[in-house]
Amino acid sequence: MKERNLIHIELIRIIAAFLVIFNHTGDKGFFLYSTYEFGGIQFWITLIMSIFCKVAVPLFFMMSGALLLEKEYSLKTIWLNKITKIIFVLVVFSAFYYIRYHLLGLIPEISVKRFFVRLYKGSIQLSFWYLYAYLAMLMSIPFLKSIAKNLSNTTFLYLIGIYFVYISVFPCLEFFLWEGDGSIDSNIRVDWILSNIVLYPIVGYYLENKIDIDKVQRKNIIAIWAISILGLAAACGMTYYKQKITGLLSEADSQAFHNSFILFPCMAIYITIKYICSKVHIPALLYKTISSIGACTFGIYLIHGAILGSKFASKFWNFLENEIHMNRMVMPFLFSFLVFCIGYIITLILKKAPIIRRLI
Repeated sequence: MKERNLIHIELIRIIAAFLVIFNHTGDKGFFLYSTYEFGGIQFWITLIMSIFCKVAVPLFFMMSGALLLEKEYSLKTIWLNKITKIIFVLVVFSAFYYIRYHLLGLIPEISVKRFFVRLYKGSIQLSFWYLYAYLAMLMSIPFLKSIAKNLSNTTFLYLIGIYFVYISVFPCLEFFLWEGDGSIDSNIRVDWILSNIVLYPIVGYYLENKIDIDKVQRKNIIAIWAISILGLAAACGMTYYKQKITGLLSEADSQAFHNSFILFPCMAIYITIKYICSKVHIPALLYKTISSIGACTFGIYLIHGAILGSKFASKFWNFLENEIHMNRMVMPFLFSFLVFCIGYIITLILKKAPIIRRLI
């Protein structure tokens, strides 16, 4: 029964994994807004899509906090079981990508020394930055647990307020005043509690374990979605304003405000999915399907980079674009869905291998 009550976690995993793939579609999807007329309707629609997909990684950290911070783990268990596993995953799949890039001619020669140097620097597969951050979060579990367990409603709202001031308000205000040339003194910042590995796990723990979903009303969900929509609108507006002032529209330069309000839609998604799952009966077959896909999301994350870079994916994209002439705003979603499905099938197969199934 307890596992069944966590079906919302599996659904959130699926949503987050899909959006991670979309986030890596470049100018085909994530950065598609840069290819449209600046300020046009298509620009705004695709910009909203781009900013919204940034909920993916925070949702994963929220789910980790929701599940890990509730349980009691000794330091021995944390290090020997969880941290060791992620390190092993990191080594194995980084080696896979290292060899793959060599075969593609992107890495001139295979070298064990260079492999471990690049592994240490995190420069083999850039999407694996999440695994490095996840390792840091696992190391922080004893401290995060102490904070989360003692979090009252007042201190939770205080945490959200700190996020809003430092992550939402200050960056926007500073750009309006100095166009990026000035920022608040670093000594007064509280970046430690606003980092991915602290903020989102604590928020996830609170939403999962300290909010009685049966007492949540529709008006509460509507309110948080209204705040989320306002936040997304503000992020879009600031992105537009920055590009208008600076004239810079590269993928790196245009993301300054993508995460400025992202906590709010993350919370809205989490609460909404949990609320729906608590109210709606999920048939056994659908439950098994969701559970199966959710259990494969880690594997999908690990291998989706190779799928995105495959010849098959490239040919499928060309088919959608040149043969079917599909709408450019629809294509990246269908493309991401295909990559997700292929990743799911491959992960199911890999889970049959005795050692690999313990990792993914």
